[in-house]
Amino acid sequence: MFVRQLEGRLLSALAGQVTEAIFGSNPSDQGTVTFGTTEVTFERTVDSISLTIVDSLDGTVTEIVVPQLVTGS
Repeated sequence: MFVRQLEGRLLSALAGQVTEAIFGSNPSDQGTVTFGTTEVTFERTVDSISLTIVDSLDGTVTEIVVPQLVTGS
């Protein structure tokens, strides 16, 4: 149980770093955040944010595309 809690907190820290890189006070349109054996590469386009998550330990690759919120004025 402790290991799962610790893993959850570490992954939460990684998610926080990625969120800060994309949406923080100094946002980037693209970049990479590395945390241990996990590398998250992101790219922001006009209508979406693409994330590629690679675990170099087992070679797992996960791709996520999230639509960007577009507000009209």
